[in-house]
Amino acid sequence: MHYFILAMRRIRNDWWISALTILALAVGVSATMTSQLVIRMLDADPLPGRSQSLFYVRADPQPASEDEKPLPDMLDYRTATDLWSLRGQDRGALVADGSMSLQDERGKALIDATFLATTSDFFTLFRTRFRFGSAWSSADEQRLVPSVVISDRLNEVLFHGGNSVGRMLRVDGRSLQVVGVLAPWRPSPRFYLMAGGHDGGANASDVFGPAHDLYIPMPLAKEIALPHMSWFTCWGQLRSPSQLATAPCLWVGLWVQASTDADRRAYSERVSAYVKSQLASGRFTRGTRPELIGLTDWIAYNNVIPRDVRLQSWLSYGLFIVCLINIGGLLFVRFSGRRSEIALRRALGATQASIAWQCTAESLVVGLIGAALGMLLTTGATSYVRSLPTAYANLIHLGAVALAVTVAVALVAALIASIIPTVLVARQAPGQFLKE
Repeated sequence: MHYFILAMRRIRNDWWISALTILALAVGVSATMTSQLVIRMLDADPLPGRSQSLFYVRADPQPASEDEKPLPDMLDYRTATDLWSLRGQDRGALVADGSMSLQDERGKALIDATFLATTSDFFTLFRTRFRFGSAWSSADEQRLVPSVVISDRLNEVLFHGGNSVGRMLRVDGRSLQVVGVLAPWRPSPRFYLMAGGHDGGANASDVFGPAHDLYIPMPLAKEIALPHMSWFTCWGQLRSPSQLATAPCLWVGLWVQASTDADRRAYSERVSAYVKSQLASGRFTRGTRPELIGLTDWIAYNNVIPRDVRLQSWLSYGLFIVCLINIGGLLFVRFSGRRSEIALRRALGATQASIAWQCTAESLVVGLIGAALGMLLTTGATSYVRSLPTAYANLIHLGAVALAVTVAVALVAALIASIIPTVLVARQAPGQFLKE
């Protein structure tokens, strides 16, 4: 405690050097923590404890070409449904999206809503919770029962947050019955439907945007929603989007669950056998090996973290290193300014260890004050990030753990920066300074 009391007195006496040191520490820690907070939030596992058993299925139905093309990110409808049917007892979900207009009973357009065409396993597969009702059944899906699940956000807009199960929605002129309302759900990133991010980087507005408004059974969507699909690419003629189900076009994603390695290997073997059979029949012409890619690997493959965010992260590391160097220099100036005092203490019997402890105590006090200022700057920087017009801005939160890490980083940084100045001052020979 004695050393800390002395440290506080020294900070008051050398207030301008102390202020510069504290400010450099706070700025460096704040910049680094803010950038890392953004990176961690964007790169977090969206389904911890379950992601290791979820796999995205990739195969190549495209025709042979001179160019070496990687596996496409999506499948054509026939291939997707064939591979989906091979899952056996495992869960699997087809996914494709678009947007449509919702109308009132008189056919007047109300709002445009995004929709996801999928299968009944989707909600269990991705652990979505329901506020009201439940998903449609597999039997209803096959019978083309006009069912729909809506998001909590759309339920607030259309039904003021009440229990809307049983209510009717007119979607593109077709009446659909609401069978379920999701609880608030915004996966980050929106991993269940990502494509095209490997080469150019994913579109942040898509990947970190809100979840879809409507969830429509895939067989029903095939009948009523094909002209409204938002993503497809074709290698043959497509006369009309309404023919997507039979056209040579990529527009459907497929997820499967394999709880064990044995399940994954078994499904992978069935997929490989299917591809071989399609090659033998001439429907597939490229021998590209199919692939099951895990959820977190799929997120990494699609480069969901914007490049400017990664660049800012590296710049913050550089700033932190510069701040550490400056802090070390400022601490050395502070300690060196008391060389005569330290020499006198050494002459009176103080050991090198006691001098080192005094310098360390001063560094810790500087670190604590810098941590407090760093927390304030980090809070302000986080608020600024949340105000930016980006899709992921309101996902950024500064919690108690992040604040605790900020304090720890500031203290460790102060100690690291003080090592060289402390050693140099503690080991100095007292004789020449006593003569001064």
